Amino acid sequence: MRSRLWIALALSTLVVGLGACSKQDLGVEPRVTIRGFGGAAKPDTTPKPTPPPDTTFVPAEFVSADSTQAGASGVSRWLLRTKKAFTTTWTLTGDPSWPGFPIQGTLKLTPNKAVSLSVPFLVPSSAISGIYPLQLQVTSTNGLYTAFGQVRVFGNDSVPPPPPQPAVEFTGSDSVMAGTSGNTYWRVTNESGHNFTMDWTLTARYAWPGFPLQGSVALGPNESRQLIVAVPVPDTAAAGPRMLDMQVTRPDGLPNGASTGWIFIFH
Repeated sequence: MRSRLWIALALSTLVVGLGACSKQDLGVEPRVTIRGFGGAAKPDTTPKPTPPPDTTFVPAEFVSADSTQAGASGVSRWLLRTKKAFTTTWTLTGDPSWPGFPIQGTLKLTPNKAVSLSVPFLVPSSAISGIYPLQLQVTSTNGLYTAFGQVRVFGNDSVPPPPPQPAVEFTGSDSVMAGTSGNTYWRVTNESGHNFTMDWTLTARYAWPGFPLQGSVALGPNESRQLIVAVPVPDTAAAGPRMLDMQVTRPDGLPNGASTGWIFIFH
């Protein structure tokens, strides 16, 4: 009987010890914590990237322009677009020397639809052949926008007549040693349609003996001829180019003609 009681007491002590050990081990067991369950989640504060601007949308675009003859009118053609209903104001400019620019107007635009714009312009009769710039500036919902175009012009390319030949023109001279003489060369022209005897006078801008030199030349209708005048150079003349002045008479009571030349002197 005593042995059974002893065994029961021993088993009871063992169970109590195991229970104590189990409570002490709770401190090393992993703990799982669930937060936010049933509560509101915190907002995402990370800034979202800004999308790049839409560069595929073009408010105004050049299409074509008629090749135009100088002195006539041509037409330029454009396409205009908008993302919102909008009435645009447009301005067309061209070559700065052309009259009539700038040309302005307004156009009602429909969202996301290309609207055609035709603008006539005048090419001046003085324009020469070539390609000339055109520029269309439009207002958009985002501000001003400029589109560029061009027009081919067939102009008046005839060569203008040369200016009339002057009555007298210096064409050259010899280099001479002081104390000798050298030639000066002049082109003289009869500006009339009949014969004319031209009188000429050559003066030096220095106190050279023998000046002024004078003479005359007979010229046919509208004739040009080379006139050679020998110039005596005193031995006291300074080295370098020395200035000379030629004056001639003109036909039909026209005022005298004049030209300046020189002769180069060395020692």
